Amino acid sequence: MAIQKKKHSTAPARRSAGKKRTGTAGAVRGIALSFLCGAGCYLLLLCAAALAFAHTALPLALARPVACAAAAGGAFVSGLVLARSWGRRKLLAGLGCGGFYCACLLLSSLAAGGAPQPGAGELSLLAAVLLGGTAGGAAAALRDPAGPRKVP
Repeated sequence: MAIQKKKHSTAPARRSAGKKRTGTAGAVRGIALSFLCGAGCYLLLLCAAALAFAHTALPLALARPVACAAAAGGAFVSGLVLARSWGRRKLLAGLGCGGFYCACLLLSSLAAGGAPQPGAGELSLLAAVLLGGTAGGAAAALRDPAGPRKVP
């Protein structure tokens, strides 16, 4: 009789269901999902606002503030989704998300014809998306806080 040696399994360790994906693929997936969720929420809020303006007697002077609030809501959802896909530093993820949207707004206004003017109401949109993304990261951090740090 021949003695058979046990073969050691070289299969990769299984991931537990509670762990988040890490690495480049997980980060790209989280960023793409964050952008899609934020843009979808923004579009839904704009459609709801358009329906409200069409079927009620709301003054059209409220159109700019409502659109600004819809952009802040979209940035909030985007920051929330990005921060929840992040392992730690959730507030930093939300701040980065809001900063990204601010940079996009600044670049698009520069491409359209100049820097935003302080009195024209464009700075409020920049502040709204920055604070919306940061608030989304803060909400994710409050909902799922990191565990206590071990002191060596």
